[in-house]
Amino acid sequence: MKKSKIKILTALFAAALQIFVAFALAVPSSATAPAPAIEHAQVAYVECLETGDALLMHNPEKEIFTTSSTKLMTAIVAIEALSDRLD
Repeated sequence: MKKSKIKILTALFAAALQIFVAFALAVPSSATAPAPAIEHAQVAYVECLETGDALLMHNPEKEIFTTSSTKLMTAIVAIEALSDRLD
C-alpha cells in the first residue's frame, strides 16, 4: 500500500472515531430540549455520565452487535506502524 492510501485510511478511521465520540457525548442542554431525529437508527442510547440516567432511548429492547472505538484505534495504530513496510 502506498503512503497516500495509508494516510487516507488513517484519516477515515480518525473521522469515524470523531463522529462516534461526538454522538456519544451529545447531551441536551436542558431536560426540555427536543430529542434529535433518530428515525434511521436501529438502536440509540445516550446516558448521563454524572447521574447514570438514560437521556435518550430508541428501540432499547433490540439487541445489536456494537463496534468498539478501541478496534478503530488499533487499526489506526497498526496502519501507521506498518506503513513503512507496506511501501
